[in-house]
Amino acid sequence: MLASLLPLYLVRVPREEQMMIEHFCEDYCEYMKRTGRVVPRLWR
Repeated sequence: MLASLLPLYLVRVPREEQMMIEHFCEDYCEYMKRTGRVVPRLWR
């Protein structure tokens, strides 16, 4: 199952992040610095 979801993840996540950057600009860039993609960061 992981092998079937990996290509979808690799295609979709960058597109969604770009859309969020275009819509929310600097606020989303700051959010990205504080959080991880799938697994939340445990450190700063």
